[in-house]
Amino acid sequence: MIFSKSESEAEKPFWSKIQQNKNLGLWSAVLAPFSILYDMGVRIRLSAYRRGLLKRRSLPGFVVSIGNLTTGGTGKTPAVIMLAKWASNEGYRAAVLSRGYGGQYKGDILEVSDGSAIKADPLESGDEPYLLAKKLTGI
Repeated sequence: MIFSKSESEAEKPFWSKIQQNKNLGLWSAVLAPFSILYDMGVRIRLSAYRRGLLKRRSLPGFVVSIGNLTTGGTGKTPAVIMLAKWASNEGYRAAVLSRGYGGQYKGDILEVSDGSAIKADPLESGDEPYLLAKKLTGI
């Protein structure tokens, strides 16, 4: 198998250069304080979990979390669909949990699908959980 770079350094998107820690001068200086604040927030949150100030929740089985700081267009939903189908095909009982952004439901837990029937509409659940329920029948 042969690997080659598909784009020159000049053609790479700006965010790619940031991700690869290229010397960006002014941008590094502008973004550094936000990075420090984010790091502090993560450390405080983890410390709160360790001290019992935030409650941990556990599930019967292993959990795979798919997400990142990017809001859309990075392939998270297709990755969830692929992974859930793979797990089901391998004999695992898969379940998909979503925060349901954009949905109007205000309670704690909304079961969008039980694997055989969809129990909530997209307005109530949000577009993504509804799409996942439609694509993952039997899961």
